[in-house]
Amino acid sequence: MSRGLFNEVLIIEVSKRPLLWDVKDNNFRNKSTKESLWEEVRDAIRAIDDTVTVEEIIARWKNLKDTYRRKIKDEKDGKKSGSGATAKTAWPHLKQMEFLRDSMETRRKSTKPPGRRSSEHKSKSDIGKSDTGATQRTNTNVSAGLEAAEAENEQLQQSANVYGHGNFQRLIFAFNIMALMVLQCHSRVFAFIAYPVEHWCKPTKRFANLSVALWKNVGIPIEEAGRYSQCFVYAYPGHGNDSLIVPCSSWDYDEKEGYGSVRSFWDLVCHRSWLLPLVDAVYMSGALFLVPVAGYLADTTGRQPVIIGAVLALVFTTTAGCIYESFGVYLITRFICSACASTIHLLSVILLFEVIPLEFRTFYIGFACSLGNILADVFFLILGQLNLSWSVRQAVVVSPTLLLLSVHSIIYESPIWLMAIGRMEDAEDVILKAARINGVQRRVAEKGMAAIRSEMGWSDISLSPMTPKAVIEPGPIRTRASAVFLSTFAIMFGFFFISASSHFLQQAVVRMVSAVLLGPSYLAMYVALNSMGRLKLLMALTALLGGVSSLCAIAIYARPVAVSYMLVVIAKALASVLIPINYLYISELFPTAVRSAVLCGAYTFGRVGAVLAASLGPLKFARREDLGFAVAALAAFASTWIVMKLPETSVGTVATAEVEKRKDLMDLMQRSLSPMNPKRHRTRSKKSLSLNET
Repeated sequence: MSRGLFNEVLIIEVSKRPLLWDVKDNNFRNKSTKESLWEEVRDAIRAIDDTVTVEEIIARWKNLKDTYRRKIKDEKDGKKSGSGATAKTAWPHLKQMEFLRDSMETRRKSTKPPGRRSSEHKSKSDIGKSDTGATQRTNTNVSAGLEAAEAENEQLQQSANVYGHGNFQRLIFAFNIMALMVLQCHSRVFAFIAYPVEHWCKPTKRFANLSVALWKNVGIPIEEAGRYSQCFVYAYPGHGNDSLIVPCSSWDYDEKEGYGSVRSFWDLVCHRSWLLPLVDAVYMSGALFLVPVAGYLADTTGRQPVIIGAVLALVFTTTAGCIYESFGVYLITRFICSACASTIHLLSVILLFEVIPLEFRTFYIGFACSLGNILADVFFLILGQLNLSWSVRQAVVVSPTLLLLSVHSIIYESPIWLMAIGRMEDAEDVILKAARINGVQRRVAEKGMAAIRSEMGWSDISLSPMTPKAVIEPGPIRTRASAVFLSTFAIMFGFFFISASSHFLQQAVVRMVSAVLLGPSYLAMYVALNSMGRLKLLMALTALLGGVSSLCAIAIYARPVAVSYMLVVIAKALASVLIPINYLYISELFPTAVRSAVLCGAYTFGRVGAVLAASLGPLKFARREDLGFAVAALAAFASTWIVMKLPETSVGTVATAEVEKRKDLMDLMQRSLSPMNPKRHRTRSKKSLSLNET
């Protein structure tokens, strides 16, 4: 069947049903009636194509209608200029779609001129009133149900980049790097200040004047391993015939090491050592319970207010955790810091995603989700060489949090999100500010904004008919969200289990090699994203992670030590690069109205995977980490199978094509980081003006 025949039949069937195209019809906004009419159109078209779906028909009709809209606009422009429109109206379906002209003219006239307030009201009233495939509920075809929403979202995103590319995006990029580094610092600070120290039972008052060696000889029993017990003491020290031992109630610590670890300050040893995993559990719980709420708020109230609120709360609780020495207060601050640091990182990534041009997206998102990890690794390697008290170590580790106070001068609201919910006036304000920061002339930005208003006025399709509730309601959004939630769970489980394995933690050389390997790994990730696409690379790396984890399990069981260390380093690098790839894919897969809710939900499932990985810690002490790596391999293979059922993002394809046009990826990276051109005088040449407008 030819495409032309399909289009002709589709146009005929739609023309018979004015409710699908006539805005003057009183029932034009009746979604249920429209759904039944589209099903009638599908049944009619199945006479020539028995595999077509409603969603595909709607997407095809939208393309036809958009093409017709452009043709009649070109026709009018040609008449105004006196050049005629013969060449521009050679489209074969132009006459067949003439029945739409009156309806489009009516809608065009009903749309007020680009007055700022009236446009805002108009957009708000239209939100959620769409006849596109994004509103069709289906559990069998996950990809088709969102094609229209993705196309509209990306079309608007490209139009919104009228503010250009420059310091506006670079500042948000720098903020992303800081946010990720701060998240890593808060995640690792407790392990950094709570390292194990030598300890023994504290002598009673009667033996307080004895030296350490003499007290151990008199009051501390010797264990089977031939070393003094750290948790038990003789009930009656000095009685040679009485060997009754009892647990300690207080301890002394090695003077050289004790002051550098918080274990000596809060006595987190022996029967009180259960408080150590409690701190980690409380930290993980903060992200589990609060990050999904933050994602919902970001999709309903905006990215900027949630980020600013999280920064202020993080700075306050971090300061409290450094000042107050109460263990209970410390637990509370850890809970809040986890939620706030995670929220800042995730929403900053989303904001960056929504303000950058397509051709730079892979670069910015890929490195925004990776450079912070490298900086954190270097930061901890340097601090590990310093001999400081635990309180000073903690303050130094979390000190980068203060850098986030620059949020007020760096973070603006997402113009895409503002337009998606109909706040056109606020979106225009942000766009003009961004244009000024990037050195784009105001008149150029205003011209681009007027084009956006015009496009929205001609279209009878709202930008994003969904709400965050679509994540939990039956439909294609929930199906996709469930898939990426499970995939993120598997990826984060593997990452945290590998990072906490004894083969990684107990060898300083392994950690250093891993830190050095991260840089080339992220660079290879960037190149692969621009050559393979998001989904293919995600599937390839999850499958590779599963294979390497399987080999790790075999090597650990068979005990070729050098091979197992090498495989652990490779597995750690694979898991590390999978995280930013997964973030980028999720951001592109979902529309603006639910993007924060889905990404934050996926992050929450990832934290569940981290908790499960931590629960396998006893395997380390039982020397059966091979079983843990086998579980990680199964999770990675399951993730591969899950993402195979998801579609490649059309956005990712477009972005890759834009980069391929430039041939030289390193040149693209250099241009992204190069400083802005110096400001010129107000008198500018026609050539420079034309360059700015393009």
